[in-house]
Amino acid sequence: MTCSFYRIRVWIAAAMVTATVSFSGCAGSAGGSANNPPPTLTSINVTPMSPTVTKGTQQQFKATGVYSDGSMQDLTASVTWSSSDMSVATISTAGLATTAGTGTSTIKAVSGSVPGSTVMTVTAATLTSINVTPMNPTIPNGTQQQFKATGVYSDGSMQDLTGSVTWSSSDMNVATISAGGLATAVGTGTSTIKAVSGSVPGSTLLTVTPTGGGGAVPALVQHVSGSNNRGNGFSSPFCYHIQLPGGTTAGNAVIVGFTFNSNVGVQQVTDDKGDSYTVEANFYDAAQTQSIAIAASFNIAAGARQINVCFAGDPGGFVQPTVSEFANVTGLDVASQGTSGSGTAITAGNMTPTVSGDLAYAVVYGTNTNQDQTSFTAGSQSSITWQLASADLMDGFAAQYGVYNSLSAIDPAMSMGTSKSWLAVAALFKSGTAGGVPAGMRIVHLDHQNIPTNTSAGGNGSSFPNPLNAQFPCSGNLEVITVGGGNPPAQVSSISDSNSNTWQLAGKYAVTSDPVTGIFYAANATCSGTQKLTVHWTANTGDQTILYYDVAGASASPLDTTMNGTGSQSSAGNLTVFSITPSTSSTELIFCSMPVQYNTVTGLVNGFNDANMFDGESLSGPEPVDENNGWGHFVTSGTNAVSVTWTFQSNSQAANGWASVAAAFK
Repeated sequence: MTCSFYRIRVWIAAAMVTATVSFSGCAGSAGGSANNPPPTLTSINVTPMSPTVTKGTQQQFKATGVYSDGSMQDLTASVTWSSSDMSVATISTAGLATTAGTGTSTIKAVSGSVPGSTVMTVTAATLTSINVTPMNPTIPNGTQQQFKATGVYSDGSMQDLTGSVTWSSSDMNVATISAGGLATAVGTGTSTIKAVSGSVPGSTLLTVTPTGGGGAVPALVQHVSGSNNRGNGFSSPFCYHIQLPGGTTAGNAVIVGFTFNSNVGVQQVTDDKGDSYTVEANFYDAAQTQSIAIAASFNIAAGARQINVCFAGDPGGFVQPTVSEFANVTGLDVASQGTSGSGTAITAGNMTPTVSGDLAYAVVYGTNTNQDQTSFTAGSQSSITWQLASADLMDGFAAQYGVYNSLSAIDPAMSMGTSKSWLAVAALFKSGTAGGVPAGMRIVHLDHQNIPTNTSAGGNGSSFPNPLNAQFPCSGNLEVITVGGGNPPAQVSSISDSNSNTWQLAGKYAVTSDPVTGIFYAANATCSGTQKLTVHWTANTGDQTILYYDVAGASASPLDTTMNGTGSQSSAGNLTVFSITPSTSSTELIFCSMPVQYNTVTGLVNGFNDANMFDGESLSGPEPVDENNGWGHFVTSGTNAVSVTWTFQSNSQAANGWASVAAAFK
């Protein structure tokens, strides 16, 4: 910069005064001058360069101005945007391009007389899901059902793919299916009908009833399997309290299978709606000092959830129940005497039905299982298609069911992968029109899995298997796992299954130094009665719990929203951890969990408590049955915020450290 100094002397003759005025001037000052003008816009870069996107999606572009002095500036909001081919893509004033058709279009950004551009290529829409219709049909044996596969694409369009997909039936003894989607019923039971195009699957469940049965074939409505109390004693009134996933449907039947470590006798089985249960079979093996039994109630009231299995005295350790609700079951036909043995092959005892079409139900317990059973396999016998209802590998307890279309004697069979001592019992129940299967989104299976290290929690003091192998039969299209624990905490790092479903974490883990919890899910899931899971952990010590939910009627993209939180409760009482707000007015299931350091969580205000308990368990645990922690879910149909508030057993013991998560699925 060059500066000059000037002095002007002025003479005023009258007063003979001399004044001097000084001023200066600097060339090249801020704002530019003729010698140093401001930078000018020379070009515009449009990014991303030459993108390729699928039809039905959007692409945000950015305009960056390049100036004569080498500087750059974001001009996205001030340039004029245009698309050379509006049939391929349109573009907003903010540079957001929306695809409309396949082909190429030049995306141009102009500021004054300076242009910039790039070429956008739009390819055909991609297949995102396949809908198989009709959904969950029921047909008589010997008849046919035509299925249709409709592809849903990334642009929202749909296309009939019936003739181009690959069709399959999960159980060829129930139904076969042609290359054109025509299913032929060849036996009674259920089979998953699947349509696949490339890597995109779709499926539905086909139920085949006996010919002339009028549709009155027994059908599973819901099932729950609880954890074993593993040697921890009971106190009066000596009851194990297990929660069904949802309220029962009026007129249905509830079947309860359970095992206990004594011959103390079953005092009664009850539910929270006052239904009357009868112990239909009870087998005691003196050599193993273990009993196994089946109880049932028919024409039940609507809304029953809590089933109470109560004993005449302390049943000792190793008490474990499983509960199933069935439609179209009217009463007992005949029960087995029960059997016991050792090895991998299991039988439950001979029974001869008085009518064809009975529901057969069998339970088995491997008495010396110590987190080391490798598998359960449903029986393969004539005139029946057995389905596993649950298979707890950690505790060695399983149940199976099927419709038996014969008048011949049957000895229900099952097998397990690792040889164990075992005992089993079974019953045949008469079929007939009764109750029904609820429509819409619902939980079909809920399995509780205890994964402990510490002896008070049912462990042996050693680390649990990592990876952990689990077996979760399923029939829905959404699988959800809530997992948590501590002492010390461990997180699940990944999950895979034998059906090649993709498992992912819903939101984030809630993490404290002790405890932690998270929710995983598999969307648009392919389900089967033989599904096995492999669960990898960040560590394999501590006392952990998994609750596995099998959900029917979910959306193909089901995750709506998630929430998590941590904290420490210093004063006893109910604990509100956060609120979660669904975004749709359709039916949604919100799954929640909250492990705590102290006290026992007993409920979820305005929700469904899924945690099981037994009389006499330690207040702050750790206990083998759900570890004294909070497990539950809500059923919603609106967009109001849902407050997640937990209740406790003791009004004088604060929970101290807690971690909680929630995830809403539609």
